[in-house]
Amino acid sequence: MLLVPIIAFEITRRVCLGLQRKDRDLVLHGFETGRIVRLPGGEYVEVHRPISDDERLPPGQRMPPVSGCRRSRMP
Repeated sequence: MLLVPIIAFEITRRVCLGLQRKDRDLVLHGFETGRIVRLPGGEYVEVHRPISDDERLPPGQRMPPVSGCRRSRMP
């Protein structure tokens, strides 16, 4: 019974580290487009689309969409 919390912790830790690694790769390389391009030297590479600044923010810190009207800020 003592091993169950330790095993659950390790599984949760590995899942969290995997999700962080996936997010880091997304920020560094962008989205995979599925488009394969052959370079003049014969090498094949996949084209990535960079992510926008809004997508780069964590989900809790997303900026609201900007509307056409001006609003004054309240202090």
